[in-house]
Amino acid sequence: MRRDDEQKHSTPVRIAKADTPHRKPHRTRKPSPASEPADKLMEPLYAESARLEALLALARDDRVASATAVALGSNFEARLSGIDAALAQPSLDAQRRLSLWRDRVSALRAYASFESTQRALAASGERYDAMLVSID
Repeated sequence: MRRDDEQKHSTPVRIAKADTPHRKPHRTRKPSPASEPADKLMEPLYAESARLEALLALARDDRVASATAVALGSNFEARLSGIDAALAQPSLDAQRRLSLWRDRVSALRAYASFESTQRALAASGERYDAMLVSID
């Protein structure tokens, strides 16, 4: 026979108050001193990369591009794609990642310069029609 009215001993439960601020967990490990300088060097590269990509979006105008300009633009795109693919590798060490980001910013600078020149030439009624030559 079961007795429901029997008093049982229980452990009290603490209920969180709604106005209690949430605490962030303590960091289990500190960032390594070797990674901190690399991170500080990377931040300006990230920012410049974003600025250059925004400039490219504004400067690019496919309506006025010649075949030569399209081919050169494709070369810039291929170079950036190769760098981005290398950056996506999870096994990169900090030094190689920094080097690739510097390469990416350099490639974006060249591409933005090229596209800006294209835009300036188009505004003055001129075109960039260089001859593409392959030397083996």
